[in-house]
Amino acid sequence: APPPILVHHRQAAGGHRRAVRTGRVRFDMSNNFRHPPLLGVNLLRSLAIRIARALGLAKTLFFHIARVHNDNGRMQSVFSGYEPCESDVFATVYSKSGTNWALQVIQQASWRGEADFDHIHSVVAWPEAPFDSVVPLHDSTVRDASPAGLRTVKTAFPSEYVPYSESAKYVCVLRDPKEVFVSNYLFMPPALGLAGVFSVDEWLDFFLSDGFVVGSWAAHAAGYWEWRDRPNVLLLEYREVVQRPREAVRKVVDHIGIGPDLLTEDQFEEVVRKASFEYMKSQDDRFGPPINPLVGEGGTPVMVRRGQVGGSGELINEEQQARIDAWAISELRRFGSDLPYDEMFASCNASQPFDYFVR
Repeated sequence: APPPILVHHRQAAGGHRRAVRTGRVRFDMSNNFRHPPLLGVNLLRSLAIRIARALGLAKTLFFHIARVHNDNGRMQSVFSGYEPCESDVFATVYSKSGTNWALQVIQQASWRGEADFDHIHSVVAWPEAPFDSVVPLHDSTVRDASPAGLRTVKTAFPSEYVPYSESAKYVCVLRDPKEVFVSNYLFMPPALGLAGVFSVDEWLDFFLSDGFVVGSWAAHAAGYWEWRDRPNVLLLEYREVVQRPREAVRKVVDHIGIGPDLLTEDQFEEVVRKASFEYMKSQDDRFGPPINPLVGEGGTPVMVRRGQVGGSGELINEEQQARIDAWAISELRRFGSDLPYDEMFASCNASQPFDYFVR
């Protein structure tokens, strides 16, 4: 048999490279997200942070970056004018709450367990990304090639900044903010070249402020909890994803409308396998953050770390855990949310998903 034909073509928006094989599609941007060009935005950002550290101004610079990232005008502009359609599946997951799991399930299900990509951001749009080499929001390449006719949009924005349409599908995962904090602290500062700059208490103060770099956990949770009864919105709890992964995958597959005519049982099992912690851990290069050019791969944190629940005690003590609980409850009340925080998250060692999600 002749070898597969490899075809490269470019989209006008962003000039993204695609490698297309006969009978099978591989999306390939030469992993420019994970390994960005040396002379690019990533290097400039890393150099700025390195210089700020040397001058004792690293925290000041980072707080400035956070203010820019959370600027109301910028956030409103990201999806400005965009009208979601029936081919859109939004993964509206807060940072470090199971985002890559949701992306992987949606992507693999849409491709019958055979989604092939050099990096998840070669196939998933991430409109607010502060990085280069991400699929543009209006790029239809993935949708047009997908057997299911779907494409995935990743966003960690609160619901008020995300365009809602009854035609599109939305998948959200809610995670205990204590676990979110621990995972975020162990990931974000090292990923940005700020390892050792912030103490745990300093990062906790920042996490509980209105200006946290990825926004407020409480605002995000309250917004999507309010959407929970809409038929095109699926809410999962992170605990369910970890403890009942097959059931969680099935819920996502059913929710995005992939029936047995598109996905056989064998193909479904392949989706489950590829969404497992073990598989994704072994493929970290396909999900990880951009390599910091000044510290190299060894200094860049892994994206898929533990995949466990109830382990916030590895970093924070009971007093700090209680502080996060009290803040979350107070903030949810301020937002007028009836999310049952006590039942879902107040117990640090809760072993079962809250009953709402077992459906």
